[in-house]
Amino acid sequence: MVSIREIKRIFEKIAPERQLPLPAIIEYQTRAEKILEQFAILCNLEAGGDMSKTRLTVNHVKIASVNYNDRIVERKEEQMEFGEWNTDEGDEENE
Repeated sequence: MVSIREIKRIFEKIAPERQLPLPAIIEYQTRAEKILEQFAILCNLEAGGDMSKTRLTVNHVKIASVNYNDRIVERKEEQMEFGEWNTDEGDEENE
């Protein structure tokens, strides 16, 4: 579980003037825990999945991190491409 104190510390470092009402902190906490769970699943897969009893290594975590970041970049690129496609079609209608 990500502590409320840790969330406040992170935001103090990144955005010291940001107001953090408790409902927003709790929602952030919930979302962060889901991200951690998804990352743990990727780490487990890199270590061989549920069928393997291989010990999780630093390299498994690093590879899972790279794969996780790649997925984020791919999603952003897909969103940008879709947005461009949407814009291109709209331009043709205006001609």
